[in-house]
Amino acid sequence: MRSAPAARIIRWRYLTAVLAAATAVVTAAPAQADGRRYVSAASVEALRGDLSTANPTVRTTYPGDPLLAADYVKPMGPLGHYGLIGPWGPLGVAGPVGNTVWDPSTWITGTCWDDWAGMLAWRKGPMSDWGPLGPDGPLSPHAYEEALPALGDFSKQLQAGGVWGVLGPVGPLGALGPLGPLGPTGAHGLGRTSDGAYVDSGGSVRRAVEVPYDSATRRYELYEFYRDEYARALGYGNDTSFMAERSYLAPGSSVEYRFTSASTQWVTINIVPMWMRYDLATLSGYVSSAAGNHLNYPTGAARGSALVDDFDLQLTDDTGRVLAASDSVELADAIQVQVAAGTRLTLRVSYYQRGSYVGYHDGYRLFVTGSTPYLAGTDITGAHQRPVGVV
Repeated sequence: MRSAPAARIIRWRYLTAVLAAATAVVTAAPAQADGRRYVSAASVEALRGDLSTANPTVRTTYPGDPLLAADYVKPMGPLGHYGLIGPWGPLGVAGPVGNTVWDPSTWITGTCWDDWAGMLAWRKGPMSDWGPLGPDGPLSPHAYEEALPALGDFSKQLQAGGVWGVLGPVGPLGALGPLGPLGPTGAHGLGRTSDGAYVDSGGSVRRAVEVPYDSATRRYELYEFYRDEYARALGYGNDTSFMAERSYLAPGSSVEYRFTSASTQWVTINIVPMWMRYDLATLSGYVSSAAGNHLNYPTGAARGSALVDDFDLQLTDDTGRVLAASDSVELADAIQVQVAAGTRLTLRVSYYQRGSYVGYHDGYRLFVTGSTPYLAGTDITGAHQRPVGVV
């Protein structure tokens, strides 16, 4: 909830190699027994750095880390706009996914990539059973349930329902997100329409693919980069695996997206402002300075509306019941929520406050990432989680 001055907000240093490795991993864990829960930027912010309720316990991050675990929920920590899910991170306009000539996704989809993708599959590529979606890849039970927690207390909390779950395997940075094999830079070999829908060589729209898994196959939703108007026009016919980019939303107004969860799963939703005050070089300087001071704000570092535009998120079902919300002052707004199969969801994006800095404004990127039915549970509990319906 908004209890801190609007001038406060987040930034961070680029996380360590352990995070980069961990975000590639994913698979199922035991389901909770006490009802559906969600984690949001607001619920993590409300901890005020107190991780004492988190179970399993969070004492350390990784061996030799000079920072405390609590440092990673500070305003300059990894959940902020200076970090991986901020405007200069891999999900931003300078990342690999976009519609400009310098974006790899422009060339991978819409060219003769399908032939190359087929060769990759034959050579045990990303869409084969040797890839990240197969039983020997980072989606395996061993990788998620054993290898990931073994990296440290921080890494355990990258799982679904964890303190840093939005950064982890079932979030937009993982194998199921826009940067993975199912997304615009993936090896599925499909072209894209002007609206962002995937089509096969015959021009038929494809929404999912079958991937080998042991002696059977698994069905995965493709991760589309939709034109904003098209994403909203799909209504409840849309699924929980897509992104959209909007270049303008009037300050003080809101817009809605509808989609349906085909399975019981976690759904991660996060929004990335397209612009911020600093260029990459300036941002990197502040990140380096913060890293040497337990991720506290460096002198002169902008925060709040002096740094980015502020967009908030509210998720409801088709009865209008509010399921989850994120209106953080300090952290980049995101929601990770458990939903039942068949749940029809409406996401409201509200432009809460326009940034006060000089430069580009008013645009954002929205990411919706489903965990699939194979990744539906968690054994993590704590005050960072809230019951679905409590905001």
